[in-house]
Amino acid sequence: MTQPAYFVALTVAATGYGIMILGMTATPIAMKHSHYGLNSIATVIQLHVLGMFLPSFFTGSLIARFGQFKIMLAGITCFFGYIIIGLSNNIYAFSTALILLGIGWNFLFITGTALLTTTYNNSEKSKAQAINDMSIFAIGLICSFSAAGLLNYLGWKNMNLLLIIWLVALTSLLVWFNFKKNNKPRVNY
Repeated sequence: MTQPAYFVALTVAATGYGIMILGMTATPIAMKHSHYGLNSIATVIQLHVLGMFLPSFFTGSLIARFGQFKIMLAGITCFFGYIIIGLSNNIYAFSTALILLGIGWNFLFITGTALLTTTYNNSEKSKAQAINDMSIFAIGLICSFSAAGLLNYLGWKNMNLLLIIWLVALTSLLVWFNFKKNNKPRVNY
């Protein structure tokens, strides 16, 4: 559990969960502030839920084909798409942004969880999973409870733009980890 791969797996899954919860919780409030009705808000959230779970049918195959690193980067790219498209306040932007938010969550959460299972031995399994789950859900709780306050204080656009810092930090961590993993000294016998 002290190896970098464990920290990366936990950070990837927690980031996916945290950003998704923040966006999903703030969106209905932002839409209400933009004078959208309950039917429009419900449709956007339904599309978001499809974005979250529909890719699960093929995310494992994508990981097997392209590798964890590329799928994690694809998840981050979806989150950047959520931010950029979400800067608009029209119904199509909200819908597209929330679909991308769901897909980004799916890619990061599933890939982070898959990576996690490779980072501990059998005797550490319970402790590793417990720390991972507690960390992910603590981040989710913080993001859920802070969504309305951040939205009220910063506004929809600035709240989402602030997420860029989080995503750049995660991208830097992934690039470092991938570089370190791919440049291990080779031992010739």
